[in-house]
Amino acid sequence: MTSLYSMTQAAKMDHSMIERFSLSEEKLIDCAATLAFEFSLPHIKDKRVLFLVGKGNNGSDALKMAELSLGVADKVYVFPLFEGGNEENMRRRSLLPSSLFVSDIVDCDTIVDAVFGFSFHGKLDERVEGIFSRLEECDCYKIALDVPSAFSYH
Repeated sequence: MTSLYSMTQAAKMDHSMIERFSLSEEKLIDCAATLAFEFSLPHIKDKRVLFLVGKGNNGSDALKMAELSLGVADKVYVFPLFEGGNEENMRRRSLLPSSLFVSDIVDCDTIVDAVFGFSFHGKLDERVEGIFSRLEECDCYKIALDVPSAFSYH
């Protein structure tokens, strides 16, 4: 797996951009997701893409990427690994068509992993651990936003 930035570098850039440009949380998410989408476009265009969504801002990045992918991807699937999320995450979930949401892993060409951000601490529960184990066996292109959670924490 190739990392563009370390977790420490990513956290510092996030905080620096917020301070330097007085960015709101919503604007930072939109910018991050748009750039991640543009960077990932060769692996999204005309592909079946599964977005793994966490409950924080990292998940919100994926939700925005899913929205941007609607006119480009062959099929978009959104898999929230947790029922709830922070306020921004839940707002963004409500903006997407319910038909995109799935409750398990689906056959796809690309997986976008946005389950945990760089603030993750703790231990995974058995359900999430099981999902991550199954995802590692998927033979598809994998993109991690912030932290490659599904592919390195078990």
